[in-house]
Amino acid sequence: ETGEVSPGSDGIREMVMFPEKEQGSTITPGNFGTVDIGNTGNGAPDLWRQIREGPSAEDLSHYDNNEIKLDPETGTLLLNGDTGITASMKTPLNEIIGHPRTIFLYESASGQGNNTWFTIVGFVGIRVVDVQLTGNNKYVLIQPSMVSDPSAIVGDTETSYFVGPPVHLVR
Repeated sequence: ETGEVSPGSDGIREMVMFPEKEQGSTITPGNFGTVDIGNTGNGAPDLWRQIREGPSAEDLSHYDNNEIKLDPETGTLLLNGDTGITASMKTPLNEIIGHPRTIFLYESASGQGNNTWFTIVGFVGIRVVDVQLTGNNKYVLIQPSMVSDPSAIVGDTETSYFVGPPVHLVR
């Protein structure tokens, strides 16, 4: 009601996005779920900028037609993983609490550390609601959110959830 994030239930389910544990282990050894968008040698400052502002035109220039999208034949996109989330991600993640963002959905990950490859199968709109990246109980807590993105590609509604271009009135 207030447009602010505050403790307590708002009736919208939440989930821990990080750390992702499957059968008691991390995604792949040395990787915790961040991906390289654009330059595969991107470092923490690139990730901070992408968290705050989204991918830049320079980031997108590494992809066909400057678009991050699923291959129409395979329905997938391969993205190289980064070595993980550090405490330095706390500030940019805290800055976006409550703001809608788009994340990748993946069906598999293979490799180790910076050589992890994620098979992306979709996109989902979320908002970060809480972050704790220091101490023993680290987590990033998210919930579904509608994302209005002018760069969103209209298409298959089976691979994109809560993400789309702005609505336009047509006469």
